[in-house]
Amino acid sequence: MIMAEAEPKMSETLCFTNNRLGEIEVESDAILNFPAGILGFSECRRFALLPHRPGTPFFWLVPVDRQDIAFVVVNPENFFPDYCPNLTQDQLAPLALEPNQDHSLGMLVVVSFREGKPTANLRAPLILDLPHRRAVQAVQIGREFETQAPLFQASSK
Repeated sequence: MIMAEAEPKMSETLCFTNNRLGEIEVESDAILNFPAGILGFSECRRFALLPHRPGTPFFWLVPVDRQDIAFVVVNPENFFPDYCPNLTQDQLAPLALEPNQDHSLGMLVVVSFREGKPTANLRAPLILDLPHRRAVQAVQIGREFETQAPLFQASSK
């Protein structure tokens, strides 16, 4: 039996507000789903990943259902080219990924009020399955990775 081709599905537009970024409008099928949320915000499961500005390495990870927070995210390749977290099958299971399957990495960035310099959390990377719009935060056990790695290294002269 030959099946008729399905008509292309039209994505709905999702509009929400964020205190920092204002009104946000994204296609609903562009939302990233975090089945377990992220550390400290387990109730937040749906996020938009938005570029900060064209040409910069920074992105905003904005929860759809909570308007009082927004996270800065970077791709570790831009700042830590040798970064390679030890991902376990248990960490990848919510994404239905195998350790050798393609995925993207993200790092949460924090600017310290005390020092005023941005740092990245290398101990808890975001594992992103962008084609399927799923993601998890994979906490690394041990002390191999820093929670506050300086994003910009001081130049040595």
